Amino acid sequence: MTKIRLLKNAAVIAASVSILAGCATNAVTHSFTVAVQPPSGFSQVMLTNVIYAVVMSDEDSITKLGRVDRNVAYDQGIRYDSADEHLRLVRVNMLNFNYPILKWVTLAAVPDTFPLLKDGDVVAIRMPTNLDGLLNFSDTKEGTSAVSVVCLVDRKDYTDCWKNVPVPDPKNRMKGANGVAPIPFRASLRDYGFTYSPRYDAAGHVLVEAPAPAQRNAYPLMSERF
Repeated sequence: MTKIRLLKNAAVIAASVSILAGCATNAVTHSFTVAVQPPSGFSQVMLTNVIYAVVMSDEDSITKLGRVDRNVAYDQGIRYDSADEHLRLVRVNMLNFNYPILKWVTLAAVPDTFPLLKDGDVVAIRMPTNLDGLLNFSDTKEGTSAVSVVCLVDRKDYTDCWKNVPVPDPKNRMKGANGVAPIPFRASLRDYGFTYSPRYDAAGHVLVEAPAPAQRNAYPLMSERF
């Protein structure tokens, strides 16, 4: 009964955070998010392994996205009018290893060479911290980022791809694209060889000098690279 009560409390807390996310995005709600982190701490499995994640909205300038995206962005260190707003960013969710009945929602940087990501795509994420994972990312190039494209929603094999992603430890997965990916969690994001250039101006328009994303129909997926 105690376990059930704890899970119910966790669900209530998650719902409260979601309500706040829809209302405002500022230092106050960010402090609340920090305060309601689980007492046991964040799962080290998620912070020391590359994890599958599902894209939750089409990739676009963070300045054009809705309040939920903005709230997630703030929690991950993307401050208003910062240089980090000009990067390629995408909201994703993944298996929460502390509370498997819930999902962990975060924001990840997208490398220059990746295709533009769409709602439903599956990526593999390297996430070294659960909060402020993109703070000053434009300067440091260190933080939470997609490191591989796993499944693309407009490919013919998407359904089979989504259901059959390889997971080294079957215990660490739920239905579909969840769990630990068979990709090394390298000591530094720089070790993957990606570049991250500004893509958008302050108004959310694509910069003329921004690198062109790869074509979705020709991009090699994780199964072809690892």
